Amino acid sequence: MAYKYDQDAKTAAHAKICEQLCELYEQRSKSQLFSSLYAKAGMKLPLEYISCQLNDLEAFVLSDPTRRVSLADPHLRVPLTEIAYSAVATMVEILHETPFENPAETIESRKTEFRKLLMDMNALYDRKNRDYNDSFGRGLQKYGILMSCIRLSDKMNRLVALTVDKKERKVSDESANDTLTDFANYTILTLVEMDLEEKE
Repeated sequence: MAYKYDQDAKTAAHAKICEQLCELYEQRSKSQLFSSLYAKAGMKLPLEYISCQLNDLEAFVLSDPTRRVSLADPHLRVPLTEIAYSAVATMVEILHETPFENPAETIESRKTEFRKLLMDMNALYDRKNRDYNDSFGRGLQKYGILMSCIRLSDKMNRLVALTVDKKERKVSDESANDTLTDFANYTILTLVEMDLEEKE
């Protein structure tokens, strides 16, 4: 039997999560905290924050290996949302390449860039998921949330190699920005499946 899924519903769920992340950025940008901290700490900030959230996610998932964690479990939503938020917020700071300043236009330009990055991800997701026949969604249904943890852990190791260990890259076109994009994509895709499961 052919695998069936509703891509339009998945794209809409993806867009809704992107909008929620934009609203979160809108709220948090008022304090200018992330940008200010990034200006001082650089990549150390997202590394530590994403690592902390990933550890929380893995601790919950692995706390009882015999239990199949439901994608609708609320314990999963916070770390996944924070990882996606941190990844995209960091991409915004990398794109600006200047220390954060206080003028309102600087805040507005960051909010615009944050939204653009997510909208681009949504459009790409719609195209690629159709081509890949919902590969990520099928994998989550088959292997559970552990699949997301493994992919995110791989990306964490990659980000450390690129920014801390600074090993010579064998894949010259793979950057920290690419890895952050993958972080955001994997977490948003997982949240999409969670939202759709909650509706069933």
